[in-house]
Amino acid sequence: MGILSSMYTGISGMRGSGEALSVYGNNIANANTTGFKTSRPEFQDIVGAAVKNTIGGNQIGRGIRLAGVKEMMSQGAIVSSDSPTDLAISGEGMFVLNGREGQAYSRAGNFHFDREGKLVNSDGYRVQGFQADESGKVTSKMADISVSRTVIEAQPTKKVDMFLNLDLRAEKMAKFDPNRPETTSQFSTGVTVYDSAALRAP
Repeated sequence: MGILSSMYTGISGMRGSGEALSVYGNNIANANTTGFKTSRPEFQDIVGAAVKNTIGGNQIGRGIRLAGVKEMMSQGAIVSSDSPTDLAISGEGMFVLNGREGQAYSRAGNFHFDREGKLVNSDGYRVQGFQADESGKVTSKMADISVSRTVIEAQPTKKVDMFLNLDLRAEKMAKFDPNRPETTSQFSTGVTVYDSAALRAP
C-alpha cells in the first residue's frame, strides 16, 4: 500500500466525517420545522486490495464511504396550536396532498383554507380526504377537502345515547315516572337538544 493510497484512506475518513456533520447540521437547522424527520448517516468500509491474494484474509481497506442517509420515521412531539386547521398524526400514516406535480405525502399538518375554500398547505398543495354524501356518510371517494357552504342547515336532535353504571347498593325506589323524575330517581343530568331552527333547549 503506497503513501498516496494511505493518504486517500485518511481523506475518505475526513470526507465521511464532513458528510455526517452536514446531516446532523441539517437536523439541527430543521428542529422547529413542522413535520420534519431527522436523518442518520450510514457508512460502510471500502475493501480495496488483498495482500498476497489470500482469499478471505489480509484485506486492506481503502477507507469509508457514505452508504446512505436514513430518515428516522419515529413519532415526533405533538404541540398545541391556535389555528383550528392545524392537524397532527399520532402513529403511522401520511397526509395525502395533490399539487402541480401530482400526488404527494407529508407529515406536516400546518394547513389553511385558500380563497376557493380548499384546505391547502403553505406550498398550495390541496389536502385530500374521503368525501361524505349529503347524509354525512363517508364514502371511499377521495378528493380535495373544501368548505363549499358557509351555512349548514340545522339538523334537529333525533336520538340521545347515554352510558352509565347503575349502583346496586342504591335504595330501590318506585318505578321511574318522567313527570316526577326528582322523586323517582337517584341520578339526574342535563342534555342539550336542538330543533330544526338550531334552537337549543336544556
